[in-house]
Amino acid sequence: MKSMNFLFACVFAALFVTLYSFKPLPAASDKSSGTLGDVKYSVLGPKAFAKENGNGWVILEGQKIDGTGTELKESKLFKEYHIRILPDVRGVFIRCQNLQRDAKTGDPDGDRDITKLQPDLIRRHSHSIPTVNGNTDDGGGIFNSRGNKKRNITLSDSTGGAETRPKNIALFTYVKIN
Repeated sequence: MKSMNFLFACVFAALFVTLYSFKPLPAASDKSSGTLGDVKYSVLGPKAFAKENGNGWVILEGQKIDGTGTELKESKLFKEYHIRILPDVRGVFIRCQNLQRDAKTGDPDGDRDITKLQPDLIRRHSHSIPTVNGNTDDGGGIFNSRGNKKRNITLSDSTGGAETRPKNIALFTYVKIN
């Protein structure tokens, strides 16, 4: 009998600790996901995103927070942190802040201001023309047989598109403003 009472007390104690030591999960109707300033990627458009995540989120599209009575002017992001312009991330890659990382392994421009656009760039490189015996007068080079320069020399055919970019996907990008 004592062992049954002891077993019952242990089970009761374990149940009590389990029930009172964990925070309950938010209710399904609680849509207050995210913290002020959080950024979320989503495949959901604005209406569906608001339905799933609640109000207080806007797409990062370069909005100026300078009007009166607008959602942004009344936002906690503006009132408490005086953020006056949201970054426009439409169609650009987001790059993490360098935080004093070596420019050779991180951002070559070093520590830049948060939300500032960095223009596109092709890494410095060069192309060379192979020569025969230090000369290019074999008929296929840039000089003719008398050593005169040829005109309209194309080193390579044009290739590629309108930009240099890695493989990517497009997503909506939201920021929590309230």
